[in-house]
Amino acid sequence: HWKTEEIIKGLADKRVLLLSSLKDEMLDPEDMQRLYRAHGKAPWKLVTFSNAAHMDAYLVAQEEYWTAMRSFMNDLFESDE
Repeated sequence: HWKTEEIIKGLADKRVLLLSSLKDEMLDPEDMQRLYRAHGKAPWKLVTFSNAAHMDAYLVAQEEYWTAMRSFMNDLFESDE
């Protein structure tokens, strides 16, 4: 069993983007919600994809996926300036 909640404590001050597919057949979307709630503060962000399954959000929800990725990367690089 993964010790994910313990691991995320070490990421408390890091920028993290959680991508959650609500039709994921391998990872329960509620687990992603739980992880986000365990931290749930900026600079963390959770983006959900209602029609995506495991590993296909970039195909099923292309606009939302790439918008989230670009936004995260822009925020990441702007914070380094």
